[in-house]
Amino acid sequence: MNKRKLNQLQKVSIFLLEIIIKTKDNATKFKIRCGKYLYTALVEDPEKAKKIKGAIPNNVIKVELGDKKGKKDKKDEKATGKKSTRN
Repeated sequence: MNKRKLNQLQKVSIFLLEIIIKTKDNATKFKIRCGKYLYTALVEDPEKAKKIKGAIPNNVIKVELGDKKGKKDKKDEKATGKKSTRN
């Protein structure tokens, strides 16, 4: 049998391409884009989410998306060609 020695991964940031962070209520969802796959992690503890955000390397693209409250509706704008007016 051919025994291969496992290599220890020193820098994870080599494989990370982009991290999308979505925050809604108390839950934070991390979508981690690597070369081949998209991994999703859901963290419900705000303190743990803050620690994870701080541990993201600087060379990785980080996109933060918040709640969609108060944003205009794109469907109305596309259908009419005008911006929606809400009261």
